[in-house]
Amino acid sequence: MCRVRTSRERTVVHVPLGSDAIHLKVRVRTYECVACARMWHDDLGALASGRTLLSRAAVDWALRRVALESASVAACARTLGCSWNALDRAVRAAGMRILSESDPYGAVTRIGVDEHVWRHGASGDRYVTVIVDLTPRADGRPARLLDMVPGRSAQAFANWLEARGARFRDRVEVVAMDAFSGWKQAAARMLRTAVEVIDPFHVVHLAAGRLTMVRCRLQREATGRRGVKGERLYDCLCSMFLKQFGRYFSAVGAAGFPQCWQCVGRWLE
Repeated sequence: MCRVRTSRERTVVHVPLGSDAIHLKVRVRTYECVACARMWHDDLGALASGRTLLSRAAVDWALRRVALESASVAACARTLGCSWNALDRAVRAAGMRILSESDPYGAVTRIGVDEHVWRHGASGDRYVTVIVDLTPRADGRPARLLDMVPGRSAQAFANWLEARGARFRDRVEVVAMDAFSGWKQAAARMLRTAVEVIDPFHVVHLAAGRLTMVRCRLQREATGRRGVKGERLYDCLCSMFLKQFGRYFSAVGAAGFPQCWQCVGRWLE
């Protein structure tokens, strides 16, 4: 036999309804055994974890918003009607629990590396090394971010690869990068069996840059000056869309630049 000794009201922040915050008022009863005076209370573990302010569903909602939709913790806290600190602690704990239960590097066979300007101020490291998983691209799915490492150097990338372990390094088959020699040095030293390739964006960028250099040099040799607005050879290169290649070829032929014509033809092949 038991009896209700006391009760208290607990407020739990739940998933919002549209833009309206939902706060649940839950009555938690404390029971007492008549025979032995032992006490216990209602178990709310299915609703919320421990003594946290947020329900499990609210934490999951906020975690998805922050991780998948790039929403800020402050924006989610305003929608839920709770403090930033409470939501930040709950989201961090849930995220760390998910990361500890899964292996984000287990199925990675293709990676991409590039730099990103993280800080625009004068002090501190401006760049970070960004590593992404390109394995899902083989199935038509988007790539996913693996990690961001402070600095932009061969040593920064090599240290990250070393920290992943030998099993991860042996699984990597392809490394996509730009023309920065630091990535190539780190990949050659740490990923001896992987194939090093330049990503399509930088291939097109480098090819277009070389084409522009040849065009500018030949135009200076023929006219003695740089190209100016109003000239056919200059205007048609402002935007190199596919439908404009015909106009470019005719302009090249009219200007009498056979070397530039050959350069464009080889690039298109």
